[in-house]
Amino acid sequence: MYNIFLDFDGVIADTIKQHATAFKEIAGLDIRVEDIISMQFRKEEYGPNATKTKLITDDLYQDYESFKNLTTKQCEMVMKMDFELFTDFVDVVSNIRSKKIAIITNSSRAIIDFALTKLAVHGLKIDTISTIEDGASKTTRMQAICKDWNVKPSEVYFVTDTTYDVKEAQGLFEDDKIIGVAWGYHPYQKLNTLLPAGQILIEPDELYRAIELESTEVFEKNVEKRVKKIAKKQLKQEERDALEAKEREEERKFLEEQALEDQKTSNKNPPVRGQGGTKNPEPELDEELESEEDSEKELDNDFEYQSTTFEVDRKYTLLDSTGIRRPGQRTFGAESFATFQTIEAAYKADVICMVVDGSQPITHQDQVVAGILKEAKKGVVVIINKSDLLGEEDRVEFIKEFTYKFAFLKVKKFVWVSAKNSKGLDDIWEQIDDALDQKSQEISRDETRKIFNYLMKQKPPAKLRLKKRPIVYDLIYTNKNGTPLFELLCKDKTAIHWSYLRFLENTLRKNFNFDNTEIKVKAVNLSKQQVMVK
Repeated sequence: MYNIFLDFDGVIADTIKQHATAFKEIAGLDIRVEDIISMQFRKEEYGPNATKTKLITDDLYQDYESFKNLTTKQCEMVMKMDFELFTDFVDVVSNIRSKKIAIITNSSRAIIDFALTKLAVHGLKIDTISTIEDGASKTTRMQAICKDWNVKPSEVYFVTDTTYDVKEAQGLFEDDKIIGVAWGYHPYQKLNTLLPAGQILIEPDELYRAIELESTEVFEKNVEKRVKKIAKKQLKQEERDALEAKEREEERKFLEEQALEDQKTSNKNPPVRGQGGTKNPEPELDEELESEEDSEKELDNDFEYQSTTFEVDRKYTLLDSTGIRRPGQRTFGAESFATFQTIEAAYKADVICMVVDGSQPITHQDQVVAGILKEAKKGVVVIINKSDLLGEEDRVEFIKEFTYKFAFLKVKKFVWVSAKNSKGLDDIWEQIDDALDQKSQEISRDETRKIFNYLMKQKPPAKLRLKKRPIVYDLIYTNKNGTPLFELLCKDKTAIHWSYLRFLENTLRKNFNFDNTEIKVKAVNLSKQQVMVK
């Protein structure tokens, strides 16, 4: 008999994005869902309820009842959004003979009851369910289940997806019977800090080996596959770290050279000392002031400072945001708050200008910042600075690299500027005007109907496996809150593959000239009667 305790969120059900979205609405936050998720992952730094205690208030979590009520409300919203199961893992558990299964979760009983019908389809029978209504401590609840089953904790396997649950279970279960899954809330690297590689599942069928249902030969093959996958991930991370180390080294050398230049300037007119000690300090002060004036004259001769005046037809509000560093390099406090403010400002802006240093290679953090632009669904202007340092061949190579690494932005126009020489600055306003015009353009019903009819004849959505042929009614264009939105009205949106929506987006961009703005394309479930009314 195999006694198995399963965590629900992240092990059986893929609910991470839904929980973060629900929490965002409850807390009234105006930030990205991805940022809430990344902060929630840092539990060992902020505590088990990192996101909630830091972003709302500690008052909501002073007692168990407040925590239970808030969790119940959040789970109700998750059920309305619906979620998918990790069906491969559910099938693996279902195939284990002679077993007793318990679900241990901090979610509500209602969401588990909602998932039971889905689990029943895969033949998985749950013997015991323990939710937040049964108590705040998972350890206490797991001990109670062991007592009800008349088994010792050493005879139980516990499967989870977070390091926090691993720490809580290590004092109760045998260390070699605590199993982590790499497809849940915490990735493999995070779990590997507490669990050995052999107790972390990368593929669902590795559960057989973890509970000693697999032969040694198969286990060794799986370990070999796992090592290769991890080696590839580590290699990519090492390449990124090497690039960042190179950038830091170049910055350090530049600062050292600047310090040497300052030291040479300060030693240019050293103080004169006589036999009886130093001279009167007043002449030395005058000489120092004179040397500063000379250095200012030298600077004026070397550089010509220019002021640039722009004549524009519109009224603009410009906001210069703070730099966004990698999460591991940020300090918790003013910098983290400024980063959240920057992301919030991006969502409120009409046009976002992304400034890239053309003389430096593109880094992973540049892609992260570009991802914020993509999620904000605003007008985008890409400004490439230091164009005076780039020749024609360098520009072509830079565009190739940018197009490859930022393919998701769908930007076709770039602004080449030189802040030092004040060149190309007028082009920025032209691109901003283009982006504003594109994101607010009106598209007639006849135009959308024409392209819709053409696509349905020439390139209709393909039939998916285990799905009926998709029935598509119409294509609707709206412009709510300044974001171009195309809705594909269909009978069952799950029958539309995500690649078809991407193809549709590219086609609409090309036909309606959305070169400098993000658009949103989504499938919407509607009945035929609703379509006729709409």
